[in-house]
Amino acid sequence: MKPITVAICDDAIFLCESFKAEIEYETDLCFAGEAHNPAECIQLVKTQIFDVLLLDIQMETETDGLEVIPIIKSINPDIKIIILTSHLNDDYIFTAFASEVDNYICKDTPSNMIFDMIRDVYWGRASLNLNISRSLTRKAADISKAQKSLLYLVEIVSKLSTGEFEVLKLISEGNSYREIARLRFVEEGTIRVMASRILKKFSCKNMNQLLNQLNHANIFELFHR
Repeated sequence: MKPITVAICDDAIFLCESFKAEIEYETDLCFAGEAHNPAECIQLVKTQIFDVLLLDIQMETETDGLEVIPIIKSINPDIKIIILTSHLNDDYIFTAFASEVDNYICKDTPSNMIFDMIRDVYWGRASLNLNISRSLTRKAADISKAQKSLLYLVEIVSKLSTGEFEVLKLISEGNSYREIARLRFVEEGTIRVMASRILKKFSCKNMNQLLNQLNHANIFELFHR
């Protein structure tokens, strides 16, 4: 049975050399090459065929490891990619798996566990580290919550009258109640009543709270009345 060929891309040269030295003791694994930045990594993928790539996230920039994943996959879709990094960041982890990496592991993981993960990924039996699994669960929950929040806001905005929406938009643009009343040829008290009615529909205590929610969700860009 041919050994599993493994390459590494990390700007820490000593880490690459250490990995190369240790993998030589694994009879079923074979070191295939190293790169120290995204450009070298792309060149490595173009010129050599190997099974698994260990890829760092932060090299020349904070996220260039993540940014190079789609390029690697476009060159060789069959390469298995394991993120090897110091950063257990929920956003990084989620982005990595969304880019179809095969696993994610921290650099302080013992070598024998890294080698076992390489084998698992190669043979299609990869299992997630508990911390990575929890991170993905948190991120998925955040996304679900954000989607529900957006749908809730969209539903309420869609039920506002044309006048209420126009007043809300004018408020969001920095106009005072007095200025809005002048623009709409009504009393300032009328605008205040409308504003109170709008706040009640959104269950918000004040207009700043409501505007923060709407702007964060880009609601005014979604609705063009």
